[in-house]
Amino acid sequence: MPFDYKKEYKEFYLPPKKPQIITVPAMNFAAVQGKGDPNDPAREYKAALELLYGIAFTIKMSYKGSHKMDGYFEYVVPPLEGLWHQPGAEGVDFSNKETFIWTSMIRLPEFVTRAEFDWAVQEATAKKKKNFSKVEFFTYDEGLCVQCMHIGSYDTEPETLRQLKEQKVDLLHSHCPVMSTILARSIRDVVDAPLVFTYHTKFDVDVAKLLRGRLLQESALYVLASNISACDEVWVVSRGAGENLRSIGYQGDYHVMENGVDMPRGRVSEEAITAATADYDLPEGVPVFLFVGRMMWYKGLRIILDALKLLQAGGQDFRMVFIGSGTQSPWAASASLPGLSPSGRRCGPGTAGRICSCFPPAMTPTGWWCGRRRPAILRRC
Repeated sequence: MPFDYKKEYKEFYLPPKKPQIITVPAMNFAAVQGKGDPNDPAREYKAALELLYGIAFTIKMSYKGSHKMDGYFEYVVPPLEGLWHQPGAEGVDFSNKETFIWTSMIRLPEFVTRAEFDWAVQEATAKKKKNFSKVEFFTYDEGLCVQCMHIGSYDTEPETLRQLKEQKVDLLHSHCPVMSTILARSIRDVVDAPLVFTYHTKFDVDVAKLLRGRLLQESALYVLASNISACDEVWVVSRGAGENLRSIGYQGDYHVMENGVDMPRGRVSEEAITAATADYDLPEGVPVFLFVGRMMWYKGLRIILDALKLLQAGGQDFRMVFIGSGTQSPWAASASLPGLSPSGRRCGPGTAGRICSCFPPAMTPTGWWCGRRRPAILRRC
């Protein structure tokens, strides 16, 4: 089936009607520059489209001829795009379209190099007996943008543009000190909103696992700390997280902002709770404890298991539910904690103190167990 850019890159070609912020990567285009009213059939714009589509279909149909492009794949010609401006005008004056300066363009597939593009210009010129030299190989790196879908004529675009200008971002909140914070810092310069970073993972542990060599690890932690320092405010989820943040080199201020759960009574019906917990041994009147997070020892899993052992030693009946994924399962510790009985996905009958696993058999591809039923499980705990 031909590759369809409009379907595969919906974030660029099928945006929502509500303005959103995106980052558009560098792309190569076949482009023609010109000026004048695009609605005037006698002006340059119509001729530009004929040239553009002539090159676009010469490349698309090249596989049927003797010239073979390295890496060619069948595809749908991408939609027409355009850049517009008016010299000396603030914004766009749609009542004076004759002053438009535009670049009309069609995206090129990734396998089209400049050399292949030059071949297409020569091939189209020879076959169609028309001068295609006005069509350029154009690389455009648009970067950070605000976009939305405009449906209607050019004359009604001002209302859409007004919505774009009024797009208001109150706060940027990042949870990862690498790419998401780098992106958030760029967006901050555009939308003029404060950037808050929340630190809740021992990134030094992750860095030590991913990188070998002390120099590489120290360099990575320096980049993390620098990114965090560039934020307007830093939050940590606990005092321990703050101490860990200091250990990776962060020297600025931070606020302890503990994780909260917005879970008012009544949000989930009793029927939903019953349905969500039917497959598990969670009897009424027995306390249910819940852990949601990555299965890593530094998340406090051993403390949980030790606490459960104390409860069982005191004769307290309970159920423990773990939800999440990770490389360090609580079941690995079960041998060293006699009396605790991990029972896999389903908590079966038995003595006081059962561990209910919600991973891995019941995990969805997103890494969370039964996402739509999770609120019901939370209410039961």
